Amino acid sequence: MTRLTANDFHSELLELYDGYVHARLSRRDFLHRTAMFAIGGRTITAILASPRPGYALA
Repeated sequence: MTRLTANDFHSELLELYDGYVHARLSRRDFLHRTAMFAIGGRTITAILASPRPGYALA
């Protein structure tokens, strides 16, 4: 599987993720706001997991 980069994600989604990981958004708010990106087979769970850094791979 190819590792995704920031360019593979919509900028608004990255901003939401940043707000979530830095505790500016609750998990509930994050999931609610990212729901509009969950189209074309990508579930919220996949969206939540995909921008995470692969520390174990580094």
